[in-house]
Amino acid sequence: MANKNIQDRQGTSCISGVAFCSWDEFPDARGTLGVVELQRDFGFVAQRIFYIRVEDADVVRAEHAVSAAQALLLLSGSVTVDLDNGRETQTLTLPGHGTGLVIEGGVWRRLRDFAPPTILLVASSRSFRETRSEPSPFFTFPADC
Repeated sequence: MANKNIQDRQGTSCISGVAFCSWDEFPDARGTLGVVELQRDFGFVAQRIFYIRVEDADVVRAEHAVSAAQALLLLSGSVTVDLDNGRETQTLTLPGHGTGLVIEGGVWRRLRDFAPPTILLVASSRSFRETRSEPSPFFTFPADC
């Protein structure tokens, strides 16, 4: 990740290992075309893509850190994301489609307070077999931190 503490359009700064992301959208009379260029928009090429669809606001997902970098792209609904890199914690709400986060490997996350129907697309830098999951953060901070 090029910038360890980037800000979103409202000026909210992220903890180390987390950055806001966005992608290009092209609306017209037929609808909206969303375009993601993985290397440019997220800093990695996805080896695995999956989605999470939540119909129940009380569901809690994730509650782990993974060894892969992941981009969480909110396609519909909203979600609250709790983050912990081992030194800092933060809670962010992704309020609607077109918002997302890039989370580096080792940063713990919890997904909660969904506004159904929520659809979250996840792009991962590693395949499922290459990814390990841990119940606590194991983020490696850059030497300048």
